[in-house]
Amino acid sequence: MGILIYSNNGKEREERLVRAIHSLTRWHSLEIIRSVDELTKRFRQPRGDLAVMVLLAGSSKDLADLHQVKDLFFDIPMILILPDGKRETVRYGFKLIPRFVSYEDSDFEDVKYVMAKMLGHSETMHMDKTEKPNSDRDKTEKANFDQKVPQNIFIIGGREHD
Repeated sequence: MGILIYSNNGKEREERLVRAIHSLTRWHSLEIIRSVDELTKRFRQPRGDLAVMVLLAGSSKDLADLHQVKDLFFDIPMILILPDGKRETVRYGFKLIPRFVSYEDSDFEDVKYVMAKMLGHSETMHMDKTEKPNSDRDKTEKANFDQKVPQNIFIIGGREHD
């Protein structure tokens, strides 16, 4: 089963999300798409084993762009990460019919646990809760993130984030 992340702007937010769900990518492939055009192309192809989609909307314009193509992915279980908690933003976001909503200023742990449940790995998540935080390990993972992309992560739309 595959995980798809749409992230149009904000490399730091994308990296934080990927680090949060990293433990799930051991069992599932991860595909990152960085433009609405690439997202449209992706959903005009066979879906394969795509199981969950995370939409990381970085702005209200980004959210509006996603609304333009929402019919392409209406049947894929979706987690939506909104840029803010303003009433208009939340109301507009819920029109995409997500299974779960979070906000970009979170640590994405909530997204990780919801995604694990959606993928059927809820029983493995308790192991992560018992791990002691290791700041040296976290720093090393962050430093290595840009240097090495795991083989099961596919980045589509080569535009680099600012």
